[in-house]
Amino acid sequence: MRKIFIILFILWINNIFAAIVVMPFEDLSKDLNGLDLQISTTFANKLVDRGFEVVYPVEIMNYLEKRKNPVTGWIDRISAQEISKVFNAKLILLGTIIEKSRENLEFCLAVRMLILPDYRLVWGKVATISKSEQISILDLKRKKWNQLVSETIDKILFKIPETVLTKSFSRPDMDIESVTIEPKFLKKNHYLNCRAVLRFSGRIPDKMFLTVNNRKLPVTLFKNSFNIKIKAPEKDNRYPVVLTCKWGKPFYFSKKFFLGSFTVDNKRPRFFLNYKFGTVLNKKIFFSKFIKIIPVIKGDKNISKWLFEVFSVEDNQTLTKIENYGNIPNYFIWKGLNSRGAMLPNGKYKLSVTIWDKAKNVAQDSLDIYLIKMINPPEVTGVVEKEKIYIKFNFKPHPVPISFCRIEIFDENGSLIASKISENGFINEIELPNHFNIKKVYYNLIVRDILGNKLSIKKRRIEFRKIEKEKKIEKKWINEF
Repeated sequence: MRKIFIILFILWINNIFAAIVVMPFEDLSKDLNGLDLQISTTFANKLVDRGFEVVYPVEIMNYLEKRKNPVTGWIDRISAQEISKVFNAKLILLGTIIEKSRENLEFCLAVRMLILPDYRLVWGKVATISKSEQISILDLKRKKWNQLVSETIDKILFKIPETVLTKSFSRPDMDIESVTIEPKFLKKNHYLNCRAVLRFSGRIPDKMFLTVNNRKLPVTLFKNSFNIKIKAPEKDNRYPVVLTCKWGKPFYFSKKFFLGSFTVDNKRPRFFLNYKFGTVLNKKIFFSKFIKIIPVIKGDKNISKWLFEVFSVEDNQTLTKIENYGNIPNYFIWKGLNSRGAMLPNGKYKLSVTIWDKAKNVAQDSLDIYLIKMINPPEVTGVVEKEKIYIKFNFKPHPVPISFCRIEIFDENGSLIASKISENGFINEIELPNHFNIKKVYYNLIVRDILGNKLSIKKRRIEFRKIEKEKKIEKKWINEF
């Protein structure tokens, strides 16, 4: 497996960096086997300036001399195929200097392009400069020989078809290694960051830009990555982020990548609180054991954070606070405890729930509820008057109706003296028979309200006090004479 990977890697490298071999140009102005290394080297430099990988004439000459092959301006099929393998070349450029005269400023160059490894001619061109072109129209000055040679080579290169030149190396390519777009949800005119790491095969693109909401944002690479800050549009919508890469000469093609998207959201979540296990009396919500708070969110909002709080209405003090990130729970259960787990007294409290969506839009709702966890015990007093004996039960006002109340009066032997039951409110007084011992009298008491709270008192002694009626004092008027 490792050997296969190495072979594929070598083939990939060779395919990317395939070169153009520039042979030494034959010079017919010298003799039959004359060569011009200087002009062929100048031609090779021109190709390098245009971004091509080139094997220089001197390298070919050294290679052929080592193999004891003749060095000429031409090359046979077998030698061409060997050079293709050794130098990883796809094209061979052959040149013939037909005419060369420095004194008369005359120059004629013919070039041919062979494709490897099939040794096929794919292009050829002849360029000539004569005496008629020795005067510059602009400055009316005599041109120099090197300038004429350079212009001749430029004319030839200008005529080479792009399809021929692209055979010298593979078409470049690129891919996306990783992309991060943060945040994915935001409000208008806020900023997000788009970070991407790229992989390139061959030449990097000549131009790169992001397209967001029909706006083009230029991309500047740092090594093989970029980081761009993008200002969010004003309208609520989902916006794609597209990367466009363009290669110029000699490829002239472009490639687009969908990097991801973000959403502009300026609307607050539609949200309210509902409840269960609470009793409504006079438009007020009461509970005893626990109450279930149900957040109801309308629409497809994605909640990123929530906060549940309980406040004291009297002093607006925060008694319980729970917050977390992510989707809000389906319901909250509150049992009347503070954040330390201690039971709170009867009273009015405010339950509040605040939510944030992923774009940080905020919504909040609250409920005023009444916690009733206990029934206060009454003050009990036995009263002895001249005409009757009775027991008073002085209950404090209770916020919700009493559904059951039973009181039993008995002596020290457990014998029942009197009893009374009420299914609608407290019992405030029980009258006793006149003839019994009031020194040791006890009572049992059970009280329940409609919320299920229960007060139970067993065998508690009753203290009696005597009340005597005040005597009426008649006022006599004495007439003084």
